[in-house]
Amino acid sequence: MGRTIVAFDGPSGVGKSSLLPQVISLLADRGQQYELFSNVESSSLNTLIRKLASSATPGLTLSLALSTARAELIESNMGNLLLDRFVLSGLVYQPISGVDQDFVYASNAPLLEGVTTVALEITAMELGKRRRSRGPMRSDFFKDRLDIETEISLFAERAEFLRSKGHVVITLDAGGTIEDTAMNAVNLITACGQCHE
Repeated sequence: MGRTIVAFDGPSGVGKSSLLPQVISLLADRGQQYELFSNVESSSLNTLIRKLASSATPGLTLSLALSTARAELIESNMGNLLLDRFVLSGLVYQPISGVDQDFVYASNAPLLEGVTTVALEITAMELGKRRRSRGPMRSDFFKDRLDIETEISLFAERAEFLRSKGHVVITLDAGGTIEDTAMNAVNLITACGQCHE
């Protein structure tokens, strides 16, 4: 059996940073070893990408840098991977800077082969509460232009877009406690062995 790659994605502040370390720990308790990587922080292009995302840089430059960072991540790590953000985020955020959604998809589609995307869902009320409890979020060109309802809606629409293209996308309610969501995520991942067969 080959490796398993699971990408968690969802609106900013949904709780991925708190959730995924717990998921890794619970998987290890079940004898399943995964490495956790971030879409951006794990790349050698991290500094460049952060610089591009902080300004109104031409969107194509950033979009291609993100695709390159994703390719680097997939090609450089051969074990089971748990990803904090992946292609779904690109489909949400990159069109805000004028990059065509079909281009974003085409430049990332090969990277989705064998990947299960877990789209974290949450209500606007709960997301707003979580964001306020975290304090100020890191500012960037894209997220600064989305209100909570629009961001949630775009993630749902783009998840459906990926499904329509034949990719494995599973929705997971992230509105409960981190512990409950982590356990539900582990159960999903454990069942993902059959997702791509």
